[in-house]
Amino acid sequence: MIGRERQVSLQEVAQRTGVAVTQLREWCATGRLPCDRDGTEWCLGESHVPKAAALATLGRRLAQGQRADGRQPFAAAFRDSVAARHALHELRRQSAADLADVSIAPLAIDGMTLVVVAGWLPSQLAPAVSEVVERRGGWFLDAVDVPGDALREMSTREEQHQTA
Repeated sequence: MIGRERQVSLQEVAQRTGVAVTQLREWCATGRLPCDRDGTEWCLGESHVPKAAALATLGRRLAQGQRADGRQPFAAAFRDSVAARHALHELRRQSAADLADVSIAPLAIDGMTLVVVAGWLPSQLAPAVSEVVERRGGWFLDAVDVPGDALREMSTREEQHQTA
């Protein structure tokens, strides 16, 4: 048991916060909520119930694609790691972003090697972000709405790149 405070079942937390029990279980299992086990079920200390509500609010803002501070997420892929690094530095410089706001990482899927630059930038910089990404040879990734033509074009570009 966590401390001596009253433990609340996830069903009760769900009723009080409007968050689905399955979501609460995931947050417990991943450590986003400081849960404990009561037999086979997760429970949450009474003082941590507001944190569940706060996580749900944050989740809704992320689903809307914007944080409370007006920043929005972006992710862009590059074939060339040098171009990706230049884009990263340029975006950080233009936005005065903290190091944690924009990051770079390699990505390899089915033999296709890319470098991804992703993070959170002020929504008013969207045109400048687009210009930097396109000028540096990148393209935006959008898992929600990637048209079939774009996927075919990516595949064709990758095949051409591998044969070059």
